[in-house]
Amino acid sequence: MNSTVLVVDDERDFAELMQFRLEQKGHRVLLADNGLTAIDQARRMLPGLILLDLLMPGRDGFSACENLRRHPSIRSIPVIMRTATGGQIARLNGLDVGADDYLVKTASVREILQRVQRLINRSNDEMPDSMRLEVTPQAQLTELALVLCERFFSPRLCGSRDLLGRFWPALVHAWPP
Repeated sequence: MNSTVLVVDDERDFAELMQFRLEQKGHRVLLADNGLTAIDQARRMLPGLILLDLLMPGRDGFSACENLRRHPSIRSIPVIMRTATGGQIARLNGLDVGADDYLVKTASVREILQRVQRLINRSNDEMPDSMRLEVTPQAQLTELALVLCERFFSPRLCGSRDLLGRFWPALVHAWPP
């Protein structure tokens, strides 16, 4: 099962938040801040999924996705396009160039994670049940806290490994079963 996710976004805070959250879910994460770097990394690393921002310096998401679909070795990698443009024309253009899914930037991190997991699972349908991860009550509690943190605080605060690493384990272990 290839659960490597290539996050392509020029907004560093968002990219680092997604890296943190995807790694919590057991994914390996690669980062790129533009379309050219994304194409290069996809060709070299063959990720299981690409989360691609639309508006970036250099090569934009439309052009990068089109280019990804032209290369035989990477054309089947699922792509979720993410953009501030939520209009129907932009969505249709994204799907036309080969995106498998399309999200507006107002989508919650939880929704993004669910869509990433859905597409990775679809790509790995033959994965036996014995390889699927079991969700523990502690993992569910951690997920709830992170969703609440993202809802009420800045993504930078919620994505801070140092902050969560120092304080969160103590809170989880102090919580009654």
